[in-house]
Amino acid sequence: MAKLAWAWKPATAALLAAAALSTVAGCSSGSEASVPAGDTKPGTALPFGTMATVRISQDKGAAAEGITVLDVSKANMSDFQQLQHPEEVAGKTAYYVHYRITKTDATATTGIQAQDLILGSDPDHLLGGMNVLNFNPFDDTPNFPCEPALTEHLNNQPAGSTLDGCAIFLQDAGDTSAVKAMWVGQSVQNYEKKPIVWQ
Repeated sequence: MAKLAWAWKPATAALLAAAALSTVAGCSSGSEASVPAGDTKPGTALPFGTMATVRISQDKGAAAEGITVLDVSKANMSDFQQLQHPEEVAGKTAYYVHYRITKTDATATTGIQAQDLILGSDPDHLLGGMNVLNFNPFDDTPNFPCEPALTEHLNNQPAGSTLDGCAIFLQDAGDTSAVKAMWVGQSVQNYEKKPIVWQ
């Protein structure tokens, strides 16, 4: 059986803040009034399975896209025995965040990525994200049970097309804080301080 490689991607508040600041540089306003009509407002709380509408760029007239968190579940840690270094996750709790991307405009290309979703107790207390990649993509070994969506598959699809994916987050041993899924993605509105929340 081919082993799976993995890449650790720490999702710290400082890194996300820097990314968000670079994304919104040059915006004239960070107020909620700048949210285009029909878009989900910063700070909105949604139940699982409810779609949020967000913009994928700061460009004027940029099309909106839909992002839905379907559920957040604790992973079976035996899944990670396929990794080349399973000891790296020993003692941690893993969460799978299942999400859906919806193409709401036939002319839009999708810019939503898995890293735009975060998991934590609040924007200042985030869990580290993990991206598991198949070491040999041409091998017949079953895929890992949680893999990100390949958003380029939506580029030539009609409006209403959807694509499901899954993101992995790791909670340190001893951390018992409740977690929630949050959206702080690239947008005409800065959602970093007031993310869209599913719980």
